[in-house]
Amino acid sequence: MNLPLLTARIGRAWADEDIFSVLYQDPKLNTEDDKPPYIAFMTFDLGKNEIDFDDLHSYNSEAVRRYKYFGNNKAAAKQFHVVREGKDLHYFMGLWQNLRELLELNDLGALLGQLQELYNAGLIEAKTGNLVLGRMTYFINNPDLDFQYDSQKKRLVRKTQAGKEEITMETLVKKAVQARSGDQIALVIPRIKTKDGKTIEIATHDDYLELIKRVHKLEEESSEKTAKVKKKTINKPEACYICGLKKDDLACAEYSTKLRRDGINKVFTTTTINYAKNIEAEGYEHNYSFCKDCFDDLRQGEKVVLNRLTTRLAGERTFILPEGLLKDFEYENINEIKREIDFVFKPQEAESWINGIGAETRLLHIEHFNLNFIVYDTDGNSMTVLQTISDVNSRFFIEVIEAFKERLMTLTEHLKYFSLGSIYRVIPVKTKKVRNKTKQVDAGRVLSFYKSILKREQVKADLVYRYAVEALDKGLTQLASGEIRNYFNLELKRFTGGKEDFYIKKVVFSYLVILQAMQEIGLLNGSIFNNHKGECKVMNEDLPKNEYPEIIWEAERFLEEQNFTVEARALFYLGLMMKRVAIAQAAKGHKNKPIFKKVNFQGMNQKDILRFYEDLVEKLRQYNKINFYTEWLMNRFHHYMGSVLTTTVWPLSEHSNVFYIMAGYAFRVGKKSSPDLSQEEKKTMQEEDATISAEEEENSGNSEE
Repeated sequence: MNLPLLTARIGRAWADEDIFSVLYQDPKLNTEDDKPPYIAFMTFDLGKNEIDFDDLHSYNSEAVRRYKYFGNNKAAAKQFHVVREGKDLHYFMGLWQNLRELLELNDLGALLGQLQELYNAGLIEAKTGNLVLGRMTYFINNPDLDFQYDSQKKRLVRKTQAGKEEITMETLVKKAVQARSGDQIALVIPRIKTKDGKTIEIATHDDYLELIKRVHKLEEESSEKTAKVKKKTINKPEACYICGLKKDDLACAEYSTKLRRDGINKVFTTTTINYAKNIEAEGYEHNYSFCKDCFDDLRQGEKVVLNRLTTRLAGERTFILPEGLLKDFEYENINEIKREIDFVFKPQEAESWINGIGAETRLLHIEHFNLNFIVYDTDGNSMTVLQTISDVNSRFFIEVIEAFKERLMTLTEHLKYFSLGSIYRVIPVKTKKVRNKTKQVDAGRVLSFYKSILKREQVKADLVYRYAVEALDKGLTQLASGEIRNYFNLELKRFTGGKEDFYIKKVVFSYLVILQAMQEIGLLNGSIFNNHKGECKVMNEDLPKNEYPEIIWEAERFLEEQNFTVEARALFYLGLMMKRVAIAQAAKGHKNKPIFKKVNFQGMNQKDILRFYEDLVEKLRQYNKINFYTEWLMNRFHHYMGSVLTTTVWPLSEHSNVFYIMAGYAFRVGKKSSPDLSQEEKKTMQEEDATISAEEEENSGNSEE
C-alpha cells in the first residue's frame, strides 16, 4: 500500500475547479430523524442596532458551497470561520475578535471596516469579541430572560426561582426562529444589514474569501518565498515521489506542512526520517519530495477520504482505501464501497444482514481490488495510527462474509442481531477518562482479531474461548453490581433489570458463529467441531416420544447441526442442568442465582467439571427437581461423558469447558426452559419472557459501530 499515491489518485478522481473545495465540509445531520434540517440567518442590523435570528430556510446539499461552510478551524488554530453548525454556535462568542485581528494583519480593509461598525454599534463586545446578548432581538422582546454567557460551560445561564436554567446557543436560535424542539439547525449564516438596507454576506465577502485563501494556503506562494525555500533544499531530487515525473516545483516540507493535521496525509509525515537517504532530514526531503499538482491531489484526496471513506472499526475512527489489482480502481465508486463496508460492519437484525449480503455488497462481489483499513485516533492536532490492515483482497473478504452468513443462518432462532461489527460487541474493551473524553484502553486486541480474520492469519482457538469467557465474566460482574462503570462496548445497559440471561445468550451464540465461521475458512489452529455429521451417536430416533421430553430431542438436533464434539455435548447438558437449577433459585427469590458462583470463569478442568456436576445434582435434590426431565439431562451427560472419562488427554481447554457449559445454559433462554415447572416457576419464567420481549422491542440493532 503506497498511501500518498492512493490518496493522490482519489483526489485526482474527485478533482474540483472550486479552489475552496478542499475545505468544504458537510454538516453532521441526524439522518434517522424524519424532521428536515434548516438554515438560519444571523443578521447584524445596523439600522435597528440589533442582532436578529431570522429567515429559516430548508437545508440542501448546495448550501455548503453557496455559503462557504468550512467547518471549525482545526487543532489549536484561531477560530475565525464565520459559518457554523447548530451544535458549534458557541464559537460565535469570540471568533469576531480573531477575525478582526486576521483582517488587520492581512491588510483587508473593506471587511475590517464593516466589522468595526458592528463593534461601534455595540453589537460585539470590544474586549472579548462576544456577541452582546442584550442587543439580540429575542432578548429585547423578552426582557425577563436575563441570560449571561458562561464561557466555561459554553452555555447561556440565568437564575430562576427553581434554581438555574441553562440553554445552548442552538436552543436560543431555535427559540428565536420559533423552530420546533426536534428541528435540526444545520447551518447559521451571519450577515450585515447596513443602515441603507443593503445586505452583506460575510462568508462570501471578497476580503473574507481572500483571508481564507491566505490562511489555508490555497494559492501559490510568492516567487520570492519559493526561491528562499529552494535555496535551503539540499540535493534536490529530479522526479516527483508520487507521479514520477520530472518537475521544477518539487518539495516535501513546504507542502506537507500545509496538509490537515487530522487527515490521512498526516500518516505521511515530515518528521519521519527513518527511511530517508542516509537516515537524515535532508535525505527525507530528497526521497519524498512531490510536485504542486500532486500536492493539490493529496489535499483534495484527504478531504474526500475524510468525508466519504471514513467509518469506525472497533469503535475507532478508520480510513478505508480501496486499491485496484488488475486495473486502476474506479474511485468514482467510493460512495458505494463505503456503503457496502458499512453494511457489513453495522449492527443490525441477523435476518436483514443475511438477506442483504448479495444486494448490498455488489461491488465487493464483482470487482477485483484490495481494501486497506487505517485505524487511528486524533485530538485534532495530531494523529496516532492504532492499526493498519492492508491488502485485504475483496474476494477473500466476501469469503469471510459468506462464511459468517452461512453459520449465522443456522442460529437465527437464538441470535437476533449480528454483523461483522458484532465481534467488537463481545470482546471486553476497557475505557478511561482522558481530558474529559472517554478513551478505549485495549481496543488493540479487537483490532488485532479483526486483522487476523481479514488477513487469513492463524488464531489459537483457546484465545477465542478466552475472549468469550472473559466477556461473560466481565459483563455479568458489571450487571450484578447494579451500575455499569466500564466495558461499554458490550452494550450492558441493554441487559440491566433482570436481562442477564439474555446477555449470556447473545455472547454465547455470537461466539458460536465466530468459531464456526473461522474454522470453515481455516483460521483456527485446529478443528474444534466435527466436520462430518454422525461422528457422535445421536439418541435413538425410534424411541417413542413419551419416553423422552421433546426438549431433549431439540437439544440433540441442535448439537448435531452444530457439529459439537462428544466432550462439548456432555458440557452442554451440564449447562442445561445449571439452567434448571437457576430457574428454581429465581423462583425462590434468589434473583442473582447463586449457582453462578460455582462456575469459575477463569477456567475449569476435568475435576472441576465433575465436582460441578455433583453440586448440580445436589441442588436439584434440594429443590425437589429430580424428575423425568432432569433425569434425562443427567442421562445425556453420562452418555457423552462416560466415553471420555477414561481418556488420558482431555481435548478441551479450561476456558472452552466453561464456554460449552454456558452454551447449554443459553440454549433455553427465552424459551419454555423446562417441562416440569411449578406454578411459582411458571410465573418466574413468564416474567423472564416479558423482560426478553421488552428487550427485543427496545433493541433495534442500530447501536453505532
